[in-house]
Formats: sequence, structure tokens, C-alpha cells
Amino acid sequence: MEVFEFEYGWDLIKARIGKSGSVYIDMPIRWGTRGSEFRESIVLEDRGWRFTSTQDDCIDYYFHMWLKDNGILSWANDMTRGIQYMDEPFNPDRPNAGVLNDTAIMLYNISQEVKNYQKRNLPTHEIFELRKLYLNVALKMLGYDSIDAVGEKLDNSRGYFGLTRVVDGLEKYIDLSRLVYSLGKAGDEDLLKCNAAKDATREQILEYAKPVKEQIDEYVEFMQTRASELKEKRLIFPEYKMRMKEKAGEYSWDEYEEKVKMVAILLLELNADLLTEEQRTKFGIAPFKVQEDILIKDKISNLIDSREFNEASRIEDEFAYEESEELVRRMRALKPEDSPLQSGFSREDIVRLLSSELKDLEERKSSVDIQETIRKKYYSRKDKKQAVKVLDDEILDNVK
Repeated sequence: MEVFEFEYGWDLIKARIGKSGSVYIDMPIRWGTRGSEFRESIVLEDRGWRFTSTQDDCIDYYFHMWLKDNGILSWANDMTRGIQYMDEPFNPDRPNAGVLNDTAIMLYNISQEVKNYQKRNLPTHEIFELRKLYLNVALKMLGYDSIDAVGEKLDNSRGYFGLTRVVDGLEKYIDLSRLVYSLGKAGDEDLLKCNAAKDATREQILEYAKPVKEQIDEYVEFMQTRASELKEKRLIFPEYKMRMKEKAGEYSWDEYEEKVKMVAILLLELNADLLTEEQRTKFGIAPFKVQEDILIKDKISNLIDSREFNEASRIEDEFAYEESEELVRRMRALKPEDSPLQSGFSREDIVRLLSSELKDLEERKSSVDIQETIRKKYYSRKDKKQAVKVLDDEILDNVK
């Protein structure tokens, strides 16, 4: 369900529009000349657009007005017997509803605002689903299966090790929450607010969100490729991309795990409206608030542009590189009589896996080189912990 806001006179009108086209509007409270409080609403029903007014201190009072798209105007109140009809169609250019004219014009104008918004067919729900998918996929890249799993121990048994990729993606982050965000629930439906400019089209919004979809596709392809090859690779190297804590050292693992969790928490903060109230409380995240783009970029930069994150990315890249290096060496040493080949591997399978792992080697090597350049340029040597070793081009040359 979408919330569409627009100004009418001195009031801000909020219309709730369901996926099926249903419309419900709570009008601002109106005060009568004698201090009576009138509660009023507009809904779209089979009879047309219906305006309803009731009086708090007089439960017998009511007034209804219906306006169809063909101009047929009707009304009823607590004094009439049945529904009354206007003799000719209502004409907003030549108001002809007599004493009911002000109400008829208001009902017509508000219904037109809603209909014009509906005609724009903005991709509000598509953008919201895209935001949820991005958060889910980015967390999986980091090693978390769900939002709630962020509070648990990191599990990298799937071998994604996607911190570097997710951080690279955050440097180009497009904050779609500034465009579409959740106001909570309306029954079982998400209550969504679209902040698109009045002249923004469906096509323009989808084009703006295209880089986010492309990043999701990239992450999904990355994880699918790793998942499809992982079982095969572990037949050759059983502990491939496992037991990072023991292999990299407890100190490096703790530092790495901490930074991965911090990135996950940042993702949750940027998408706080996607969390339940219980989840926001659990992670100490403030309720969602639309923020300027520059503030979002500063929040991201303050977290990831630091020596500590440079180090964490290097730890991940080096570990993944060394695991790939060992796997490549084992694959190159395989002989037809070796058990993996006897278990159904063909020479073509080995070539395919070797090609995939060499590609990973090159990507990790490039990433480590970038991290090393950043370290030398921005971080002083005297306050640097023991550096992770720099990977050498010679290693790649030796395995090709």
C-alpha cells in the first residue's frame, strides 16, 4: 500500500492507495462554529468517490457524498430518506451543485490528484523489493544468512569472503531509501512512501535504480558460481576456504570478524525501515529517517575509509589468495590416477576449475595491490600493525 501526500489549500492530504487500486484518505479534523469536532474521510468504492463526515458529539449525525467519474453526484445525511441525486452531471468548470458545491469541488479536486498519481504508475513496490533484495544479498556476501544472524558468530563456510566486494559497492552506494521507504504495516501490507519528484516518470526511476539491480546481479552471480564449484574444489582441497581463524591467526580473524559485522550494521542502519522494531532495538539502530545524500556518503566514508578497514580487506584478500594458490597447485599436480579424477572429474572439469581459480587469484592480487597503495599513501608506518604480506606477481606467473 502506498502513501501519496499532496497539498490541498492549507492542508497536507495523505492518501493510502492499495495495490488493487483501493483508496482511503483521512481528512484533517474540521471544527464547527460551535466547537463540534467533525471527522471526515474519502474512500473509493463501487458507487464512486465517497466523502463521509461524522460529528464526535452527535452520534446520529452523518453526511455522505458520492461522485462518479462520469459526473453523477449523489448524497445522503441523517435527515434524508435514501440517497439524493443531482439532476445533471457535476461540472467542475461550471460548478452546479448548489449548497453542496464546496464539498463537491473538494471531492472532485482530491479525486483528480489521486487519479493523476495513479496514472504515473510509479514503481514504488518494485523499488522497495529491490531494496530488500539488496540488503539480503549484501548480508549473504558478508556471511550472514539473515538480518538476525548479524548478531551471531560469522560463518564463512560457503567460501564467499565478500567483504572487499561489499565495501567496494558501498563506495558507489545509491540510497534508494530516499526515494521509497516503509512507514510500517497496514494490516499485512507494507505501507510505502514514494518521494519521487512530481515530474519523475516510472522509466526515469527504474533507470536511476538500475545500478543497484546490476550490483545485486553481480553479487548473486558471484555467490552462485562459488556455490556450484565449492563441492568440487573441496574434493581436491578438503579445507579450501575453511578454518580461517586457525589459518590466518586468531588476532587477524577477530579483527576481520569485527569489521565484517560493522559493515553489516552499517547496511542495517542505512535500511532501518526494513527492520522490525525488535530488530532495531536488538542492534541499537535508531528509527528510520530520510537523510541527505551527502550525509549518507559521509556515514559510509567514516566507516570504511580507515586503516582498520584497509587491514581487514587485506586479511580477507590474502587468505582467499593463499587458499586459491594452494588449490591451483593441487589441481596442476593432479594425475589421471588421483582420486578426484576417479570420482568423476574429467580433464575438462579440472581446466574449468583451474580457469575459475586463476581468475580469483588475479582479482585478489589486484585488490591487495590497491590496499597496499592506500596503506603506503595514507597510513603511517609507525602506527601500523604487522603488515599482511604483499602478494607478488611471481606467484601468478608460476601457476599459469
